[in-house]
Amino acid sequence: MIGMTTRIECIFFSEFHPTLGPKITYQVPEEYISRELFDTVQVYIITKPELQNKLITVYVMYHSTSVFLS
Repeated sequence: MIGMTTRIECIFFSEFHPTLGPKITYQVPEEYISRELFDTVQVYIITKPELQNKLITVYVMYHSTSVFLS
């Protein structure tokens, strides 16, 4: 992948809601990440406290998602 340019395709904020469970609260553009895809990767994005204040990258179907866990 050397020499390839990278661009941001989507920005989103997700959280664990006390009654609804994991959810995407905001995303631009809207509906970019499907519910099915989010259900697949949410366990890596909404993590346990031991990963708080860490930057992780999740690769899914040729796309990477960089996440800052706070």
